[in-house]
Amino acid sequence: SFVNAAVERTGIKRNPFHPFSCLDTVTLSALAYGQTVLARAIKAANIEWDNDRAHSAMYDTEKTAELFCKIHNLWLEKSADL
Repeated sequence: SFVNAAVERTGIKRNPFHPFSCLDTVTLSALAYGQTVLARAIKAANIEWDNDRAHSAMYDTEKTAELFCKIHNLWLEKSADL
C-alpha cells in the first residue's frame, strides 16, 4: 500500500500498520464527509478537483492520497480535543 511504502521511505522504525491491513479511503470519506464517490468526497473536503483530469490513474491516485491525508489530519485534530 502507499501508506506502508511511505512509512518505509521515511525510515520510521515501528510501522504502526500491519502489512495485511488496509485503510479504505471510501469508507473513511463516508465517515468524515458522508460521501463515497471520489469527486464528491474531494469537493466535500474542500480539495481542488479538475473534472477534465478525473479518471486518469495518476490524477485519481494523487487525489485519493490527498483525501486520505486530509481525513487523517482531521482525525488528529479532533482526537487532540478529547
